[in-house]
Amino acid sequence: MAAESGIIAQYGKLAGYCSAFWNRVAGALPGHIACRKGCSICCELPSVNYLEARIIADYCAERPETRVKKGGTRLPPKGQDGSCPFITDGACRIYEVRPLICRTHGLLLRGGSFRELVTISCPYNFREIDYGSVDTALVLDIEKISENL
Repeated sequence: MAAESGIIAQYGKLAGYCSAFWNRVAGALPGHIACRKGCSICCELPSVNYLEARIIADYCAERPETRVKKGGTRLPPKGQDGSCPFITDGACRIYEVRPLICRTHGLLLRGGSFRELVTISCPYNFREIDYGSVDTALVLDIEKISENL
């Protein structure tokens, strides 16, 4: 049990880093991020690992308002349109424990698996900006996040 709580604590640090990175970018590049409460166009919950699923399940167990009507303790299925089952009226019911993919989606990203040096994951963000002019400290190295995860 101690090992599990240590893993969850380490994950919490990584999630906190991703959220802080997001906030730093939003502060440094105002007007270039369209993401806001109510916009859930990208919320598909495409990949959640076991650890994230466990954290979400524990969170939901303590907060009845986050649960869906059916599904017991398991994660609810995706919506028929492929949307995240935790989105209600465009807002995330599990925002505090959202997975890393949700915390990093929409940022400028770099990584060896991308064709371009810098890429975006949301077509509404950074529409009128030269990626080469952006301070590299504001571009998330997604491979480092994956390594730490």
